Amino acid sequence: PMRLKQYGVMLEDVLRAGRESTAAAGGGFFQEPSREAVIRIQSRAQTIEDIKNTPIRAVSGLPVTIGQVADVMFAKALPR
Repeated sequence: PMRLKQYGVMLEDVLRAGRESTAAAGGGFFQEPSREAVIRIQSRAQTIEDIKNTPIRAVSGLPVTIGQVADVMFAKALPR
């Protein structure tokens, strides 16, 4: 909580950034007179470093990343 407060970030901001780092997004359309294609952007975090480097927001023009406000590590799978 102290690191979140230090950067003016809410837990919801971190959760949203994490969700967005693993989401597909529309990139727009490519159009020619005889055809049209949809452009999709895959933004999939593949490593812990990718997650750590995911930006949450900018403070004074500099990005605040998940790794600056949270400890990011592998954890054991939850029992089901």
